[in-house]
Amino acid sequence: MEEKKQAEPQDHWDDEDFLAEMQSRVDDYESGRVKGISWEEVKVKIRNRHDDQSAAS
Repeated sequence: MEEKKQAEPQDHWDDEDFLAEMQSRVDDYESGRVKGISWEEVKVKIRNRHDDQSAAS
């Protein structure tokens, strides 16, 4: 299997598509179209998913 190699490191802050995507996400959050979740909620969801998978085994 051949690995893809990058000639030089990429600076995402110079990538117009990346910047546009980040601005779109910030706009969605600030306008209220998207509601964020806390780190605590993320940890609970991951823990529950792991527990569900362990129970199914």
